[in-house]
Amino acid sequence: ENTIGTKVGDINGVEDNSLDKSNPTVNHASSGIIGAYKYSASSHAHPLIRFTGLAQIPPTAVLTSVTLGLYVQGGSVSSNQTFDIRRLLRTWGHTTATWNTYDGTNAWTTAGGLGAATDRTSTAVAQLTSVDLTNQYRTVTQTSGDLFDLVQNWIDGDNANQGLHVE
Repeated sequence: ENTIGTKVGDINGVEDNSLDKSNPTVNHASSGIIGAYKYSASSHAHPLIRFTGLAQIPPTAVLTSVTLGLYVQGGSVSSNQTFDIRRLLRTWGHTTATWNTYDGTNAWTTAGGLGAATDRTSTAVAQLTSVDLTNQYRTVTQTSGDLFDLVQNWIDGDNANQGLHVE
């Protein structure tokens, strides 16, 4: 059994950012909080998450399960909220990506990284549902399925690890 991080299976090494439509030229990598929200057509944000620590896992490793967890803090909506998790298809700059550009210079096919089949996949690999957006940790665990297969493919080197797009 291989121990990575502080517990068996934990992976150190994550890059994250939030693409914010109301601040389309601002990079949010150093803000400490990544936003995932949609208040209106002109005010929404989509996090990007890349797991750089997966490089610590040998390509011969065989996964038994994958768990993705996000801490949901604050918010004013008390009804169910579902976050679609999609695979990113293009290399993005951790400290340079914005709503308008994936690397500080080059434009996403669709602003916000929303270009289906060019910026991100059109189909979600997983979904996280939050019953109430007030300070809760939400997880999805798969022992098979799209997220599980994606992470195994990243480890095997079959897909480039561009990370995930949350919306």
